[in-house]
Amino acid sequence: MSTKPEDPDRRDDYQNIVSNTKEPTGDLQKKWAVIKDDYMRKYPDLTESDTSYLLGEFEKMLSSIATRTKRSIAEVRNEIMTWNV
Repeated sequence: MSTKPEDPDRRDDYQNIVSNTKEPTGDLQKKWAVIKDDYMRKYPDLTESDTSYLLGEFEKMLSSIATRTKRSIAEVRNEIMTWNV
């Protein structure tokens, strides 16, 4: 049974699409700092551990929130980006 190797051109296209749809992490982190308390009020099951992160581990925090709220990381990221302040 043989499988075709992944087409590197398609992988690059996918990475470009993903990269272009993400807000720069720094901006997302700044927004998170502003809305964190409101966000935790909306999702009372979140813990301080779920919503805190170490330098360079913001994506890990998004993953924790996604797991706790039973959503995808993309949904959590989008919600934070579009949260009304």
